[in-house]
Amino acid sequence: MDILADASPPTPNKEREAREERQEGREKKRFRVEIAGAFLLLVYTVVSTGMWWATKKAADATKDSVDLQIKIAEGSQAAWLIPSQQDLNRNFLSFGVQNMGGISAENVAVTVQIKLVRTSDSQTLWTESFNFETAKYLAPKQNTSGRGERTLHKYTRQDFERITKQRETLILNWAATYNNGFKREVQQSGCAQYIALFKAPEVRAMPQWVSCEGAPQLLRQLQHPSEQWSLQ
Repeated sequence: MDILADASPPTPNKEREAREERQEGREKKRFRVEIAGAFLLLVYTVVSTGMWWATKKAADATKDSVDLQIKIAEGSQAAWLIPSQQDLNRNFLSFGVQNMGGISAENVAVTVQIKLVRTSDSQTLWTESFNFETAKYLAPKQNTSGRGERTLHKYTRQDFERITKQRETLILNWAATYNNGFKREVQQSGCAQYIALFKAPEVRAMPQWVSCEGAPQLLRQLQHPSEQWSLQ
């Protein structure tokens, strides 16, 4: 009889306790799985972020290296223009530029402004402006010389005579716009001055073109101190 009493079915309280224990066990397993998943996700995120930064750093380094090489090439090979011709024959003006770079200049456009200036007070007496022929491509060492003349309608024989006596001077300002071959639009400009260089006021000399920067100093070296002047 005692053995049969011990084999009696579990009471409802024990069944509830067993279910609660099983539920608690399942929740603990699910919590551990969630923790493990979150940890794996964190590890994956850290690794992925590290790989992304490493890839980005390598890409940036490659881009910087390419940019540096392009800058070096541009500095040594880019198209660069200098005047190749600036002649004044009577009142006919010729002007050209030459590409001194190692690559072709594209869409070259040149404008010239020329003005007559009185040397005693730097007063501008007249001004004329011209557009010279546009070159679609200007290869290395190629120039635009001989591509047409422009007539100075305001330039007279009397102006020439006064220039030879240093009473007047012509100032030529030129500007060029072009693509330098590295997809960079360049604006370049320069200045030249048409003056007569002589040591004695009574001696007339044929005028010649010199740079605007060096003209005043050159004139001061050649003239008597009482006759020195400077252009602004």
